[in-house]
Amino acid sequence: MDMDGEREVRLANEFEVDGQSYILAGPELSDLNTYMVELGRSHNPELLPGSR
Repeated sequence: MDMDGEREVRLANEFEVDGQSYILAGPELSDLNTYMVELGRSHNPELLPGSR
């Protein structure tokens, strides 16, 4: 998921920082997914309409 605003944010389940790979996991992942969908819907209310 890419989001633009004052800065660009790219979110994926796997990412790399300074050559080190990471995979998002754990209970926080659900909270992060919920937050990202809510943030996206604040800009586009029709985002993922079937997942409410």
